[in-house]
Amino acid sequence: MTIRFLAALTACVIATTGVSITSVQQTHFNQVLSQMGATVVTCPTVVTNVDVCATYTGSPDLAMKSWDLYANWTSKVSTTAEHSAPWKQGGTSNDIYSAAFRLNDGSIYAVSLGLINGKTNILIATSSTQASAPAPTSSGIAGSPSSLVNDQAAPTRVGSLRLAVGGLATYGLTGTVKEFIQRKVKVDASGKETPNGTNKVTFLPNGSVASYILTDVSGKVTASSINTYVDGRIIERKYLNNNITVNMKYDYDATGNLISRTEYDSNGTKTLVTRYESKPNGYISSEYGASGDATRRTFVVQDAAGNELDEETLDKSVVGSRTITTFENGVKTRQVITIGTSLKLEFMYENGRVKSAATTAMGSLASMANKLNSSNVYRYEQPDGKGNFLKVIKGSEKISFGEKAFIPEDIEYNDIQYY
Repeated sequence: MTIRFLAALTACVIATTGVSITSVQQTHFNQVLSQMGATVVTCPTVVTNVDVCATYTGSPDLAMKSWDLYANWTSKVSTTAEHSAPWKQGGTSNDIYSAAFRLNDGSIYAVSLGLINGKTNILIATSSTQASAPAPTSSGIAGSPSSLVNDQAAPTRVGSLRLAVGGLATYGLTGTVKEFIQRKVKVDASGKETPNGTNKVTFLPNGSVASYILTDVSGKVTASSINTYVDGRIIERKYLNNNITVNMKYDYDATGNLISRTEYDSNGTKTLVTRYESKPNGYISSEYGASGDATRRTFVVQDAAGNELDEETLDKSVVGSRTITTFENGVKTRQVITIGTSLKLEFMYENGRVKSAATTAMGSLASMANKLNSSNVYRYEQPDGKGNFLKVIKGSEKISFGEKAFIPEDIEYNDIQYY
């Protein structure tokens, strides 16, 4: 830690009353820091009004998300905490981030952090009374999902509806498509094509998905979805996957914003609730299982028109799992899926269509890299003159006799009908 950083960080740390740290607070800090993978260190003598110091190898952005995630995760901490004041920027160079949290025993603590020498330094101060975050010179972190965590009044938004209804972009389509049928085939080393199932999707005139039906090579339906809309808004979705039935119901506020989606099994038992929270620059969705504990959170940044700019999902089912999606003018350009510390999938897009896909084995799966590591490219052929393609080939590129050869592996033959 440098003197400059410590001085600024200490100045930004939320004011405390100088009370002694309690055993409940200490346990909470230790548990959160342990789950994050942070290391507790001895606080330098120049630091005042700080109870705990730690270092973290991830970025400040990830540190904030990780703290939010684990501090309120009931199965990971003995005493949970929620935001008392949101993350704000401060410091002379706007490089320090601070927030206040209220433990469920009523006590308050503050976390301030910043990057020094490649590591995120974390300072924690405790208080028995209400604390407030320092006034930042700019609000939030521009272009980062964590900038959604603020308490400003949110305007009426409709961008969150996309998450519920899907649409043409999900399938890389443009125009007024009415019906889309994908006939899939596998290609062996000799070039022989073998049928591998069919996917049929129907769309409403506004581009929302009305239904889809997935069948195997025998024609048996393996998955299906039927969506019901009222006044252009989805209100119900009936989903079938390998004989498992899920009914989803959607609720909206008075201004038309999607606020929740509730899932029920075939017996009518509630199994999952997803809540949507509108923010001035996007929205946050949080999934809650039967236990009531949040299992997944998605942060979406949007522009004023509702176009997506950035999206990040944190999944508790596998610690460390994240999905980061970037957009340009509302069109997806890249997606990276990290499954714990074992596997990473990276997709690159062009004009909203997947262009390449790579799988990389890491950590405990590194020894299986020769089996799991893969890299695929996608080719789009037979344009129909309306911006869509009737043939999509997924394959791999290999060097043969000094030249790059494309080896087809899967092909989709598309039949597209328009309104």
